[in-house]
Amino acid sequence: MNSSAVHQSLVIQEVVRNICSFLVDSGPTLCALARCTKAFHEVAVPILWKDVPNLIPLLRCFPERSCIIESGEFRFVHLLGPRDWDRVLHYSQHVRRLGVEPASASVSDIRITDRSLLELSAFRPQPREVFPKLRAFFWRGLGMHDEHLPIVLTLLGPGLRQIVIGGWALQNDRRHSLAAAVSYVAERFSLTSELELSFARVSIMTTAGPRFSSALALVSQSLTGLTTFVCGDIPLTDGTLVALGHLPALVQLAIRLPSPMPYVRNDAATGLFQRLERLAVTTKVIDYNTFSLALKFPTVTAADVRVIGDLKQHDITMLFSSIARQFSAASLVDLSVSSVGPVNANVAYFIQPQHIGRLFVFNQLRKLHIGVKCRYQLHDALYSKIPLSWPYLRSLSIGAENGCLHKERPSVQSLSGFAAHCPDLEVLEVCFDATHALSQSDVQDALPFASNSLVHSLNVLRSPIAYPEAVAAYLARIFPKLCTGNVCWGKFPSNADGRSWQSGWEEVKRHLPWK
Repeated sequence: MNSSAVHQSLVIQEVVRNICSFLVDSGPTLCALARCTKAFHEVAVPILWKDVPNLIPLLRCFPERSCIIESGEFRFVHLLGPRDWDRVLHYSQHVRRLGVEPASASVSDIRITDRSLLELSAFRPQPREVFPKLRAFFWRGLGMHDEHLPIVLTLLGPGLRQIVIGGWALQNDRRHSLAAAVSYVAERFSLTSELELSFARVSIMTTAGPRFSSALALVSQSLTGLTTFVCGDIPLTDGTLVALGHLPALVQLAIRLPSPMPYVRNDAATGLFQRLERLAVTTKVIDYNTFSLALKFPTVTAADVRVIGDLKQHDITMLFSSIARQFSAASLVDLSVSSVGPVNANVAYFIQPQHIGRLFVFNQLRKLHIGVKCRYQLHDALYSKIPLSWPYLRSLSIGAENGCLHKERPSVQSLSGFAAHCPDLEVLEVCFDATHALSQSDVQDALPFASNSLVHSLNVLRSPIAYPEAVAAYLARIFPKLCTGNVCWGKFPSNADGRSWQSGWEEVKRHLPWK
């Protein structure tokens, strides 16, 4: 094919677009293509500028005479005029996601001075936004000081859909910058569908303060199109919670309950969260109990309950009873129950079979994670009921978190029920006792048929073991897809028993097949 024919083919938009679509992850190549022809430039530039890590790449588009990077700081050296913005606005119109990717070291080390940021906002061509077509904004990715957020928000167009403000140091926010920013979001970005707020170094006693609470209340009243709201570190007020419940499109919610949790009257709770599908709650047990009495979630398919504060034995019973009360057996398919905070080495409360048995009502579960940091007293009888109660399980984890202490364990033979009655199970994280001798008939008779189990990943946590070769044969019999690369364990004690158990599981891996 001659060069003229090649040139003619490369002016066909569909051909150029297909070529560029294969180079989305190759920035240098796209840059080179953008410089080749007008056809490539028109297609490659929107792709190159779709995702921008921070403001620095765009600021470098200002004329060299107007700015300087010195000692790791970007600053303007004269006032910006309308013509200085031409290249900046040409490229910024293509940015759809800002702060989404980590910048290279040479870019992320550059900081914008406070004065330059103010000039950027003050001297832009009015009434234009710098990012008129931005759809997703990730604040932490910009690597800027928290107090700069309100100014940066003024640069964004009103069509923003997703806002993620993470790692905020609330205790250092003396200027109430976050409250101002959230209020601005509520007033300016009415099309926002996803709003996520997270905080750095918060404690159980951290509260939002009246200004931030007022800003959140404004969000729940103004952003009526919200589908996702995440603010799981700071407790909400009951008024904000009820206002969120009236949002017609809300399907995902992550919150921290106030403590004490005010009682919500039945008439006030009626009609709340009618479309909610995913719920994450950080709470004290007593507050969660009040919450579960006031609100039911018949449409929630995935629930994540994270417990904070000191627990007593009766709290464990209350926790599992509250969960069984709040969700629908017909809808819930994904459940996580865990605790947040430091591990108490002297913990004296237990999760026992009757607690897990309270969850058997959720017979449609596909995924279950129980990671409350406490002692576990479980036995074979429970493990024989679990596969029958939850036959659709794909992933099961019990007591896998650091701080979970297993004082009574079911035997390794109790695992056969998962192979017999959970045909979709793939991932298993459980602690069991593998110290009893297993005969050849124990292995052969583990199941009355050839196993078709899909289990391919097994975390034995800190399970004791004494006969690794027999245990390997038993596991291979009930879980034929299990291979040496997908068996793992937790941190064993540093004493003689711990070293022996770890050595035993290392030997089990040597006996399992490589796949």
